[in-house]
Amino acid sequence: MSEPSVPSGREFVEQVGEIYEEVAARIGLEGPSEAEGDVPTLIYSGQGVEYHTSYEDLDSGKWVGCVVEVNTDDDRFTMPVDRLAAALGVGGKRVSHRARSLKELRKTLRAQAAYVELAHPFLAGGDAGEVMRSAKATQWGKKGWVDELSAWLVERGYERVDEELDGDFGNVRIRFRGAHCDVEVGRDRFQWYVTIAPHGEEPSGWLPSVWQHYLDGTPPDPDGDNSLRSQIAFVYARLGEAETASERDAGIRERLGEINSEIIRMSLGLDENWQRPQPER
Repeated sequence: MSEPSVPSGREFVEQVGEIYEEVAARIGLEGPSEAEGDVPTLIYSGQGVEYHTSYEDLDSGKWVGCVVEVNTDDDRFTMPVDRLAAALGVGGKRVSHRARSLKELRKTLRAQAAYVELAHPFLAGGDAGEVMRSAKATQWGKKGWVDELSAWLVERGYERVDEELDGDFGNVRIRFRGAHCDVEVGRDRFQWYVTIAPHGEEPSGWLPSVWQHYLDGTPPDPDGDNSLRSQIAFVYARLGEAETASERDAGIRERLGEINSEIIRMSLGLDENWQRPQPER
């Protein structure tokens, strides 16, 4: 039996239009409009809220995502719709993002559209920006926070050593190198982040929440605050502690990796053997 074919970009567009048609009509959304760029992305909008559904090629296969975007006078907020629904108390587990076949694509789109319908009344019925902020959505800000942080790092002695920009999908990666740490500012699939890495063979870093557990000696917490605001605040307030620890602790990369793995394991609901617990009979 032959393997099912991976849906094309055109099939993605057709399926989004079909599956979202009734949902959009029920909650008062207009669209879809097609975003510019090589990555197929359809946008539904209404009451100051936009829903960006995209179809991206990753190493692991086709990836389907729906990101909620809210713009205010001062800020721009983005958050995957399943995470927003969970934060609002109307969603359960995170939905799949896979689309290895037409059947799987339709299943993924239906699940994401259902979360759009559940989340939208919270956003349309009041201050959408405040709802997104309370849900710990990624807060871009329109006041040049990247430039401000970059200038602060350079003033601290960091050198801007690497920069990658993806004009088609908007991904960004900027790396700064200091005496003992690298700091990376990036944007991946609509989500901004800041990571810190001790110098080593591997350039990848860890989110400030992982560093906080390391510095404070607290147990890993998968529900910790990973909002962009808290990440930036950590860099300003505690980068010096991270630099000192990186200089003094030869095993810091291993320990940070262990903490990060624990957070991932716990967020997936797996036991200490990385297995899903069996239900009690």
